[in-house]
Amino acid sequence: MATINIRVDDSVKTDAQEVLDAIGLSMSSAISIYLKQIALHKAIPFRLAVDAPFEPTENLKGILAEVRGDISTDRNLTPPMSGEETLAYLKSLRT
Repeated sequence: MATINIRVDDSVKTDAQEVLDAIGLSMSSAISIYLKQIALHKAIPFRLAVDAPFEPTENLKGILAEVRGDISTDRNLTPPMSGEETLAYLKSLRT
């Protein structure tokens, strides 16, 4: 059996420990599972990416569907505006 010493932020350890306690798993067991998954799959067991795709919430999906409907029926659309007109319009919304 090998021993591994790692350093993590206190808050990360505390937050992770709370989750592990809730599911009845020790920190050691969780890390062991993580390492076993790396060995099994020959990769980190989750996607690491800077350009991770954006996944809209259900609420945002509903809003987007409504906007698409408005666009398809020319409803609730304003005509093109210049930069000055756009600023004036946005300022008018504050009052």
